[in-house]
Amino acid sequence: MRAIVVLPTYNEAGNIRSLTTQVLKQEGVNAVVIVDDSSPDGTGEIVDEIHCLHPKRVKVIHRTGKLGLGTAYVAGFRRALELGTDRIITMDADFSHRPGYIPGMLTVSKTYQLVPHQDDFDISG
Repeated sequence: MRAIVVLPTYNEAGNIRSLTTQVLKQEGVNAVVIVDDSSPDGTGEIVDEIHCLHPKRVKVIHRTGKLGLGTAYVAGFRRALELGTDRIITMDADFSHRPGYIPGMLTVSKTYQLVPHQDDFDISG
């Protein structure tokens, strides 16, 4: 199973390093695609630094201007599919989704095509 996490960002300079580090530590995560909409707080520069540290596992899409969450996900999905994934996980970059849920979600995804957030569905086993 090849799982890629898509992280749309806009003004997440305070979160993105820690979030990406935590996501990459999760069992089953092969890569992260970060989609930044020209964040004025420097998020784009930070994700470039993260990419330099993990060039095989962190991919970055820079978009010109704030183009919206929906199209950010579409851009991230396209890149994930180009990279050859069979599982795409979406997360908000503000820690409203806990990276620690990822392994359980991947387990459940072996049975179900769509796995909701853990608060809505018990994936603890």
